[in-house]
Amino acid sequence: KCNDCGSSRSVANISSGYHATSRADRRAARNAKA
Repeated sequence: KCNDCGSSRSVANISSGYHATSRADRRAARNAKA
């Protein structure tokens, strides 16, 4: 259970970071195009 929770937490953290990066990248790309 502990391991599962840690794994899920790690995945969520990575997913959140990836999402944030993707959003920033999209904004940067839009700014660069504009």
